[in-house]
Amino acid sequence: MTVDCEKGGQPSEKLPDETIIHLLEEHKALPTDRIASEIEASISTIRCRLQKMAKVGLIEHRETAKGDVWLIW
Repeated sequence: MTVDCEKGGQPSEKLPDETIIHLLEEHKALPTDRIASEIEASISTIRCRLQKMAKVGLIEHRETAKGDVWLIW
């Protein structure tokens, strides 16, 4: 279970970090909006989860000319 950042830190069964990790493992790199689209969640919710995952070292964040991209190795 993960915490949905948009709902004030309430648990959310709909947004497991494992799904985000699986998407990144499959594609190696994805922009925030693509991840949000795949998971059917808001960009702000996804951005919050991604930032937390990057903070603990699960994924890496890069800024590009077209926006932000998240990577996994």
